Amino acid sequence: MFTELEHDFFSVNSHLNMRAGTYCETREEYQNAGGSTFALLRIFTLKGDGHPSAVDLLIVSSGSVSFHDFLLGKSGLWTDSKGNAGDKLEALFPPHVLELSLIKSSELGEVFRIY
Repeated sequence: MFTELEHDFFSVNSHLNMRAGTYCETREEYQNAGGSTFALLRIFTLKGDGHPSAVDLLIVSSGSVSFHDFLLGKSGLWTDSKGNAGDKLEALFPPHVLELSLIKSSELGEVFRIY
């Protein structure tokens, strides 16, 4: 999650609420047709599970930067950094993100372990 960046970002989500195990990361980059909006998704999946458990979202749009994170709870609901919950991850994304096109996807493999 974006804990190592210097910023005023606050989230109700915490890695302490993630299930124990080894997490793999998929990184996806999105952009709009004009190039004025860019989004970076960091998707964390518990090894062997196949489904995202946590997602970081960085959006750069016309010079402004915003951070969001999302965590899949034990209830099966996703929670965003503000505490909003929903059963579909995409429903919690800022609406304009869904209009962006995927430009690159990278599998980074194992990136951290929670005990």
